[in-house]
This record gives sequence, C-alpha cells and structure tokens, in this order.
Amino acid sequence: MMEQVRGVVLPSPTVFLEDGRVDERLMRELTDWFLACGVHAFFVLGSYGQGPAKPLSLDAYDELRDLFTELKIISKPAKAMGA
Repeated sequence: MMEQVRGVVLPSPTVFLEDGRVDERLMRELTDWFLACGVHAFFVLGSYGQGPAKPLSLDAYDELRDLFTELKIISKPAKAMGA
C-alpha cells in the first residue's frame, strides 16, 4: 500500500550561487526554516508552475537529491531523468 502524504507540501525553491552552483548552505538554512514553520513534506526539484528559471544539469539534480537525502527530506532517492 502506498503511503499518503498529508499536511503542508512545499515545492522547494532552489537557490544558486553567482557561478551557477547550488547554494548548499542557503538550501540547508531554508529547509530548516521551512520545517520550523510547519512544512511536512517537500516537492523537490518541482516548480510553482512557471517552469524552470534556469535549466539544471544532471549534476545539479544529483547534488540536490543528495542534499535532501542527507537532510532526511527524501527517504527514497531517485536518479535524475536521463542519468
């Protein structure tokens, strides 16, 4: 049986450094803040419906997946499409 997701599910924004890399420090801070505000789950690498503002490389997808897995936000990590 599939587990149901309940509560506040946030499409997590992705923050970048000026050189285009993911800002891991700020991503950690934002995630901690969202959890403290009552977010129950994250829609990682999703969007708010506008589409991506910046196309991500497969490495960036993997970096974000690994970060959210480390933060225990993702329990069953998946490979980026095309990886």
